Amino acid sequence: MTANKQHEQAVALNADRARDAERALVTYAGLKEMRKLEELEDSRQENSEWLVDLLSDLRHWARDKGLDFDDAVRLSESHFQCEVDEENMAEEGGAA
Repeated sequence: MTANKQHEQAVALNADRARDAERALVTYAGLKEMRKLEELEDSRQENSEWLVDLLSDLRHWARDKGLDFDDAVRLSESHFQCEVDEENMAEEGGAA
């Protein structure tokens, strides 16, 4: 597989991850009887408030399940960085 193809696949996979997160947020908003995310695309403040609310609720859920939310956040940062690094390495390989 060429480096350019690897980069394209990494970018597509990360775009899929972002779309999955958006779908989760839209579902969450529907459950909270909020407006649909599409209506708020231009409102960074309201989108940020939704994100904070969702993370707060996930923190409650984790506590109820006996899970360490902060550990999960640290692990998610590591996963995110690996995914971004993979995308960047594939891009650099395509530029060579």
